[in-house]
Amino acid sequence: MLALTAAGRHEEAIREFENTVRVDPWHEGGCTALGLLLAEAGRLDEAAGCFSRILEMSPRGADPYKYLGMIDLRRGKVKQAVSNLSKAGLLRPDDPEIHSELGLAHLSQGEYQDAVASFSQALEQNPRDTDAHHNLAIAYKRLGNMEKAKEHFSASLPSDPKKQYSQ
Repeated sequence: MLALTAAGRHEEAIREFENTVRVDPWHEGGCTALGLLLAEAGRLDEAAGCFSRILEMSPRGADPYKYLGMIDLRRGKVKQAVSNLSKAGLLRPDDPEIHSELGLAHLSQGEYQDAVASFSQALEQNPRDTDAHHNLAIAYKRLGNMEKAKEHFSASLPSDPKKQYSQ
């Protein structure tokens, strides 16, 4: 099944994982893989259903909350995204992706102080994350802190622009 995904045959992989989950609805790995494939295919409601099922099985896992939060953000359910991503962050505080996604949710709601806190936490874990620097700069700019905004905009740029475009 993973070979199908690697070969770009996502719909076939989705069907295979659907069969796995049909045979064993509580197969956590199958539900996770299916949810990720469905999300990638833009079938967000179905993907959310997979991760909700996983939470019924294992409510203490960070990944289902993380993926649900990311899906909620894509569906425009920002408050729900904040809730799910916050739960994921409590369960896995050292995951920079969770904090970056939470920062995006706060940024989209105009909660700039909370966005700064989330992006800063992401950068504590991964100081070279140019996207987190860029988004943190936006949050600082919206707060009127131009000095910090410039600092993080600069950090979001590649150190050698020629190298970036020569690859």
